[in-house]
Formats: sequence, structure tokens, C-alpha cells
Amino acid sequence: MEHWFSYKVVQVLGRVTGKSLQELFDKAVQDRVFSLSIREDSMLGGLLIGNNLSSNVQDLLNRLCPFPDFIPDVSKLVTAFNNARTPKGLARTPGLGWYTKTTCFEFHKLLLSTIIAYRNSLRIFKRYKKDPTCAQQVWESGYLLWRIADSRILRHHLKLLNVCQWLPYPARGLTPDPNKLLGYIVGKSHMANSKP
Repeated sequence: MEHWFSYKVVQVLGRVTGKSLQELFDKAVQDRVFSLSIREDSMLGGLLIGNNLSSNVQDLLNRLCPFPDFIPDVSKLVTAFNNARTPKGLARTPGLGWYTKTTCFEFHKLLLSTIIAYRNSLRIFKRYKKDPTCAQQVWESGYLLWRIADSRILRHHLKLLNVCQWLPYPARGLTPDPNKLLGYIVGKSHMANSKP
């Protein structure tokens, strides 16, 4: 994430508002922008519930993303995931899964805060390579980013961002200061189980 293009994409994503996403969500559904699927994104949902990481996703994001406005309410996403799950033994019906008008902005914040958390975990690791806690943070934030990237919910979200015209191709122009944009964190106080 040292390239100007990466910074510009994060800058554009940081400007997205919940109101703009939610206003165009119904139009996107009506215009059949989304591809319906029987996929439930259970790996990402299980991760948010807390099944696969040694630390809580909410704690990880709070620790590594210094922008409170970008931190999602993970409990809302977990509730939506649990409500959209098909009980065992029943056939799944195609749909949007747990990507809804009420969760689209929470998912956006999850995506953005995870990108920032991953970048900051790499910065911390670069400085404190011998500390195993740093490697664990890189793995956890990278694993979360992987589960997001592998989800059907991300595909729905990118289609909605496209409908909202929030996915322009960034022009080089003035590149934002990455320290302000990504919240430059390199201190040990942001590592798991450490005391400031």
C-alpha cells in the first residue's frame, strides 16, 4: 500500500456516506444490479462472530484503525448474518444474503477499516519484526481482508458503489498524505495484549 493509486482509492472510499449508499440501494435492487446467489458468506460471518481469530474483530479494528468513524458496528453485521442463515436441511434460495439496505454502510466501514488496519499492522511489523504479537496482527488483519475479498457481499458492495458512482478511476493529481489518510500507527501500544 505504498503506491499513490492505493492511497487515492482509500481516499475515495473514505468519502462514501451511509446516506448515499442507502438511498441508492433500493434503486439498485429494482434495477437488478445485484447477482442473486445462494452463497451465505459463512466464513466471513463466522469470523465476525469470533470463530476463527484469537482476538475479536471489533478489538482488532479498534486497535489498528485510528478513525472511529470508519469502525463498523460488528454486532449489526453479525445479527444480519444470523438472520439470513438458512437452517440446516432446508434448501437455500437465491438472494443478497446479509447484504441489505441497513448493512451496506456497516460493510463499507468494515472494508475500509480492515484495509487501514492491515496497512498499520504491516507498519508495526516492519518496526518490531521480532515480536510475535506483530506477526499475529498482520496475520489476523490479512485473514480478515482475505475473507472480505472472497465474499459475495463484497461483490454486491462493489456493484452498489459503482451505481452510486463512488468507483471512479483515480487520477494521479495531488496524492494525499498517507500518514493522515491511513492513520500512521507504528507504536507498541497498538499491539494485542500490550500496555501503552
